[in-house]
Parts: sequence; structure tokens; C-alpha cells
Amino acid sequence: MATIDAGSARSERHADLSRDSLSRVVTALVQVPGMTRAELGARAGLTRSPVGLALAALDDHGFIEQRVEAEGGMGRPPMRIYLAGDAGYSLSLELVDQGLRGSLFDLTGAERQALELPLAVAADPGAVLDAATTLVEDLIAGSQVDRGAVFGVGVVGAGLGDWPGSALATALQQRVELPVQVENDANAGAIGEHRFGAGRGCDDLLYLRLSPTIGIGLIINGNLYRGVSGIAGELGHISLGGTGPLCECGNRGCVEALAGSRAIVGDVHGAAHGDVSTVVRAARAGDRRAQRALTDAATVVGEGLAAAIGLLNPARVVVGGELAAAGPLVMAPLEAAIHRRAFPAAADAARLVVGELGPRAELLGASTLHLPGLAASLVERLLD
Repeated sequence: MATIDAGSARSERHADLSRDSLSRVVTALVQVPGMTRAELGARAGLTRSPVGLALAALDDHGFIEQRVEAEGGMGRPPMRIYLAGDAGYSLSLELVDQGLRGSLFDLTGAERQALELPLAVAADPGAVLDAATTLVEDLIAGSQVDRGAVFGVGVVGAGLGDWPGSALATALQQRVELPVQVENDANAGAIGEHRFGAGRGCDDLLYLRLSPTIGIGLIINGNLYRGVSGIAGELGHISLGGTGPLCECGNRGCVEALAGSRAIVGDVHGAAHGDVSTVVRAARAGDRRAQRALTDAATVVGEGLAAAIGLLNPARVVVGGELAAAGPLVMAPLEAAIHRRAFPAAADAARLVVGELGPRAELLGASTLHLPGLAASLVERLLD
């Protein structure tokens, strides 16, 4: 009885599959997880046959998952297609209070490994680089994933001390021999909430990050908007009046100088040092002074945000950062200020929601920075 080699059978089945078709399908799945075959074909610009060939090749290698998801409508729900979680992995690093935090994520956003290394507040660039290198290697070793399936490292750029983002990326990339990309915290949070959290399904949104700094990440037509110099979304440095307190940027009356964590802590404790999370806990426990400080800060932020909403007309505003944990104590005055100061039609169109991911938003967003490179990597692994 004749036998058929499984590898040969797969090769024959995929003989008509072109690199271009496979690349288009993988790129589309990276960009929009959970499409039907018809949606996938439309996004990839391919007919049914090449889409089917590409999916067969991906399925043979265990790179996709196809599942039926109930949608509440009439009739049989469609099959939706996702890249499998273990088709690739990425690492995210973020400098936090007295430490460097890192996670290894799969393609579904599931955290496979998490570690934190202690780091002095005033750590020099060499110490930051050494800690980042150690963290990358420990995360890969601890997760026991194939290093060849790790497609990059994303670094949340706020708080990197004396390191310019590009210099850190270059130095760390040389150390760990993986692509490294740095993104600011508000942008990383916007990406995270858009792909995995409260911004899912909304391609025009603002992510408002409150504390320790104040900034917004902009998702426009489904893509992150950075601006020509990469500094779009600096809400914290919009001046609301030239006679206000001096900001670290050199201007006066900036939103961050009036409503940032230093201002909030100063209002409550009488000094511009301390932990804003302590203020949030006190406010939630009923402390009137803490509640008033949060209300005043949220009102100032809302007045600045009203201008951005009028200019950009987003469908959703996702609020994250430490102050989001205060819930209605921040959200209610924030929303009231927006409706009081923004163009009414724009304010009515912008749905204000608390982020779903909490402190993981930035790490999850950073984990996706190398997804465009993943598409090319998967194609090479399939066609080798």
C-alpha cells in the first residue's frame, strides 16, 4: 500500500500559494483580528481561492485559530479567524517607581510571563540598559518560548531618565539581538486600549492618560497619529492662561502644571511631592479635601480636552492612568467640563469611558509595536 508523506502533501497543496497572497492575508489578520473569510478577502484585496490557500497554509502550521462566536443576530454565526496566540511573542518594558517592569505577551494579548527588577530612582543610563537587558533575557528564559518566535521588544518611553528613546532602542537592540522600538506612554496606552480594551471596534478615539503626566494618544482612522515630530497629543502642555503656575516646559498655566500629579498632591498635602494614588484612595474613602482636589484637576483637564474634542471629533474618549481609578470622582467633573466647553455636537458624539486595561494598557500597546514585522516573519517561517 502506498504511503503519502504529510510534508509532501502539504507542499503540493500549497504549490499555488504566492508570497504576495500569504503576506496580504497575514498582514490583514495582524491589523484586524477576528474577521470572517469574506471580510479578510476584502481587506487583503484577494478573491476566495488565494485566501483559502493562505489560510490552509497557516492552519497546517498551527498559526491560526478559527472559531464561531455568538453575535446575537438571527441565523448561524460566522466563523472568525485569528492568528494563534503562540504564532509569535513580544516583550514590553516600562520604567515604574523604583523598578523596571516587563512582560512577555502572545498574539492574543495574554501575558505569559511578568517580572520586575528593582532600579534606583536616579539610575544612570548604563544601569537602565543593564536592567533592560537582564529583564529581556529572564522573560524569554522564564517563559520557555522559542526565542525565534519572539519578534520584538517594545519600550514605554516615559520616565527613561537621560536616555533618548532612539539611543536606548539602538543600545538594547545590540545587546539582545531583537528589534526594539520605543513609544511614549500615552501612545502606547492608546494602542493597547484600541486593540485589546475599551477602544475595540472604534477607529477614531482619544486615549487620555491621567497621572503622573497628562497626555493623549490619538487613534485616527484606525491608526496611531504621532505628528510630524512625534509629539502629537501633548495635552498637558496646552496653556489655559498665561498667568498660571510655571510649567516644567517653561510656559505658564499648562494643564499639567494645574492638574498634574504634583498639583493634586500639593493641594492635598501642601507640598508637591508624594503619591497621587494615596490621594485617590483617600478620596474614595470619603476625604473631602482629596475629593475636591480630584474634582478641580478633572475640571481643568476637561477644559483642555474640550478643545481637542472639538478639533478631532472622536467617537470615544478612553480614560486611563492612575486617576482613572477614582471612577466617578474624576469622570463626572471631566465630562461636565467637556460638555460645558466643547462644541456641543462634538461633545455629544464623544463617548467617555474608563479604560479596561488599567496599568497594563501601556505594556499591551508596546507589545504590538512590532506587529508589522511579524507578518514578514511568519511568511518566511511558512515558506522556508
